[in-house]
Amino acid sequence: MMVLTNESMSFEMWREPPVPMYLECYLFNMSNVDDILAGKNVKPRLVQLGPYVYREIHTKENMTWNNENNTLTYFNQRWWHFQPEMSNGSLSDNITSINPIIVVRMIWSCTLNTDFKK
Repeated sequence: MMVLTNESMSFEMWREPPVPMYLECYLFNMSNVDDILAGKNVKPRLVQLGPYVYREIHTKENMTWNNENNTLTYFNQRWWHFQPEMSNGSLSDNITSINPIIVVRMIWSCTLNTDFKK
């Protein structure tokens, strides 16, 4: 257990972590979308893109110390800043992908009992 007070050495490090944190994102681009939309009987051709790297900033805001029950209430604020020098791609890249929620919904509705569909 860590005892945290606004005078403790670790308080500032806890409030704003000094170690840089990064988020790496990889996306899959559907490169033959025109063939698929044209109704050709082809499998989607997926090309992995990335990484798209973001610097993650975490801070604790609106801190309220509660002396009655020795707690601290705060809002955990997060920001992500794109790092072009660490990325293999840019924010202006066009990426074509599927919406997995809609695809699952379509598959689910196609497999339902026909009596239920009515």
